[in-house]
Amino acid sequence: MLRKIFRDPLIAAVLIINMALIFFLIINVLNIKYQNDEIIKNKTKYNPLFQEKLIVYTKGCQVDENGEISTGTNYTDEKYEAMLNEIFSIAKKFNGNISFDTDCILNDTEMNNIGGVSCVIKHDEDIMADMTDGNVFLIKAGEKSDGIIVSEVYKDNIKYTDGKGYIYIEGVRFNVIGFEKDYSPDHSLCGAVIYEELLNESDKSIFFHIWDKFLWTDEWRFSFASNSENAAEEFEKIKKEFEDRGYIFNKRILGEKKTENKLTYLDVNEAVSGVIYIMIAVFAVINCIFLTNIWMMRKKRELVIRKTFGQRMIKISQRLISEYAVITLFTVCVSIVIQKIYAHFTGEIVLHFSVENMIVIVISMLVLIVVDMFIPLVKVAKLEPVKGLKRV
Repeated sequence: MLRKIFRDPLIAAVLIINMALIFFLIINVLNIKYQNDEIIKNKTKYNPLFQEKLIVYTKGCQVDENGEISTGTNYTDEKYEAMLNEIFSIAKKFNGNISFDTDCILNDTEMNNIGGVSCVIKHDEDIMADMTDGNVFLIKAGEKSDGIIVSEVYKDNIKYTDGKGYIYIEGVRFNVIGFEKDYSPDHSLCGAVIYEELLNESDKSIFFHIWDKFLWTDEWRFSFASNSENAAEEFEKIKKEFEDRGYIFNKRILGEKKTENKLTYLDVNEAVSGVIYIMIAVFAVINCIFLTNIWMMRKKRELVIRKTFGQRMIKISQRLISEYAVITLFTVCVSIVIQKIYAHFTGEIVLHFSVENMIVIVISMLVLIVVDMFIPLVKVAKLEPVKGLKRV
């Protein structure tokens, strides 16, 4: 049977190459979806049930609809520090994990990766993150941190003394316990998370901006997180207390301005890859239809003879489809071999085997057979035995 199917090796080879391209694209689309799902899963696996951000402005500030800040009050150092302490004391009434974004930054040695520095001021619940060595960074609720983890892009920033690694952020030295695993597809993880308990009073002044009036900030960006059922209610109480004390906060960041349609890197990456793959797949399918037509017409004499001797079209169609199915099945095997070679050189996975993926591949095989065979079978059905014999 195989000899019959592949008796026209050139057409069969070109047909298999085109079909292999289609299945190669299908496999990689499935892989992209799997990898994106894994990225989201890994990035969010330690996320608490409740997460909210809040930007609190110092008293006297005015914020317009575009988020532009205007200050109308000058404070002495003492009043500014008192106000700052009040802001933090109100925020810390939230039962959960609280951090704020400092205005400090961290650069790698080549100045290619610049990230912000946030400071955890309270952790009532476990804080966890994956590290590049496979371990999990863990600070249990109420415990103190022994150091920090930073992104791997800052490896060259690490200084070693007596076998221990240290990094300097704004001149303050921190013990580096490890490096956080970067799950982002564009390797954009940068910056650092520090902990208030690691700071002495002198170091706090650097990150809290109270030592020099020219470095005062008018906005304080807090992040609140908790797994408590009452977290949302507590958060509302925090906001109300800020209002009652005369502070204003940025309501836009709390969801009043919808951001559901905002595209992420994953969305763009998946969309662009999808469009490119679809365009190539459409081109390959058109080629397959054309080549299938040629493959069928090379069998024209056999088909005409079968019709002349009274073989019904259903029987002829079954035979042709079964032969084409063998070619398709052979093509899938070739595609997997090609994908394995591709994965070897690129480091990608060969194929994520799952019931869903297998169903997609089987359905793709059936659809491809139907699409490729439809027009040629219509032409075969229109063949008249007497006229057909004269032409072959």
